[in-house]
Amino acid sequence: VFNRPDAVGDAVATLTPRLGIRANTPRHLLQLIATGHFRRFASESSENSEEFDLAARGGLDLTPAAGLFATARYGRQIEPRSSVGIVPDAAEPVSFALVAADLGAELELGALWLRPAVHFEERTFSDLALLGGGEADLSFRDLRRYGGELGVGYSISGPVQLFSRLAYSESESTDPAPDAARDARDYAVLAGIRGELSALVEAEFAVGYRNRDFTLARFRDYEGITYRGDLQWFVTPLVTLRVQASQDFLNSGLPEVAGILSNRFSLTAYYDPLRNLRFAATATYEHNDYRETDTSASRPSLRLAGQYR
Repeated sequence: VFNRPDAVGDAVATLTPRLGIRANTPRHLLQLIATGHFRRFASESSENSEEFDLAARGGLDLTPAAGLFATARYGRQIEPRSSVGIVPDAAEPVSFALVAADLGAELELGALWLRPAVHFEERTFSDLALLGGGEADLSFRDLRRYGGELGVGYSISGPVQLFSRLAYSESESTDPAPDAARDARDYAVLAGIRGELSALVEAEFAVGYRNRDFTLARFRDYEGITYRGDLQWFVTPLVTLRVQASQDFLNSGLPEVAGILSNRFSLTAYYDPLRNLRFAATATYEHNDYRETDTSASRPSLRLAGQYR
């Protein structure tokens, strides 16, 4: 529960109500989704939390081979104290407001497809109540990010595609601490393969190069490999196994660390005894590198979940 030397464990129950509205015509798609997350701990009641997420997606088919899409999202989320939001004397989990939007297009030219898109995201962190009274100002973590990407793919054999992705983004601190603005530019290029490797296996693997350049010299730039992977094996009609791997930068809760380099791996087993009933068990291992302080942390976790629709 608490990511600190005197670690504390607990049992937690999570209730996730979800409401979706979908309108789909031959040329138009409109989807609205509202989701809530309510967490209740058996002993550590200070960790109880509520989250919500409102999302909308729209699509317009211009021709059978070309279309436009747009998404928008607004919500309030928390960072469990077993994650990167480290504030040792906090009386509650870190919370923040999220606003995000995407606009893009999809174009098919025979076996070739193109997918350009632009992105926007802003996170605003709430003040944090402390055990000794008062509040901690977390505005140094407030961040705005915008950029674009171009995806290109080619079908080589039936459902198997080769693809590449070129992405660029800029991040800027909206309320930085003195001499600690986390402004940065990020470039990434990946290439990979996706599709049905067999009748029972679907996979997507991509590897590439990433460059993250901070404006301030006090923060460490990154230049090196990046990757992502997702494999699903439909073992039986009722059992599915899924393996995922990814690398990304996380918003750090430490003023002296601009971004945490995170490598994440997970294995999930799904069991669907009924059409509308699913059980899932997920084992995750996450390695976080706090690069400016030459410190790293490992975070293993196990999650059991049930879903009824």
